[in-house]
Amino acid sequence: MDEAADRLDTHGTGIDVIVETSGRAVEPALERLARGGQLLAIGLGGGPISVNPAIFADHSKRLVGSIDSLNGSFAESLDLIVSGRVPAEQIVSHVIGLDDHAEAFRLLGIDLEGGRRTAPSAALKVVLTP
Repeated sequence: MDEAADRLDTHGTGIDVIVETSGRAVEPALERLARGGQLLAIGLGGGPISVNPAIFADHSKRLVGSIDSLNGSFAESLDLIVSGRVPAEQIVSHVIGLDDHAEAFRLLGIDLEGGRRTAPSAALKVVLTP
């Protein structure tokens, strides 16, 4: 993680947004987070973590947890889309090739190169394709 964080933290002030998907790097991600930054923790591979609560108050850092599927929500969502009750084709505003992933994130208000948030466009749902 340090090598990737060093590339993104070009000003030495920390990274504004980190998405931690392994569950094993929450603590180091919090350390590399900028003041006012947000860490989205979606990985389930880790275990308990130890965090000094002062980083949330003193540095205004935010830790947000998310999980994609609870109580069969994937199956229920698929059923809603397949049945036509949820018009999924109307939700996707942009389809972008994986090679242009930086543009996809820019549309969502994330400057990957600068490692900071920017003003989002009118994108609703951006889908990356191979």
